[in-house]
Amino acid sequence: MEPTEGREEHPDGAFREAWVAALYSAQSSICSAIEQLEAEVAAELQQQQQQQQQGQGEEGSQQQPKPVQAKRFENSQWRGPP
Repeated sequence: MEPTEGREEHPDGAFREAWVAALYSAQSSICSAIEQLEAEVAAELQQQQQQQQQGQGEEGSQQQPKPVQAKRFENSQWRGPP
């Protein structure tokens, strides 16, 4: 092969960059939706626990339930193929 001047662009380079950006955006959207769902479920569970405690009339023990925390997904970089 003959040496070429400068760096040659891959013919699919622009498409690959757009594809990776679209995948990263979709991944971020999915993770955000999962975080929101987990937070809603955690809030519902906490509300149900409080209602059960009130229904049982456990006034003697004032132990507060630990609030449930939703998982956080940290997307700092794309981990797919270059």
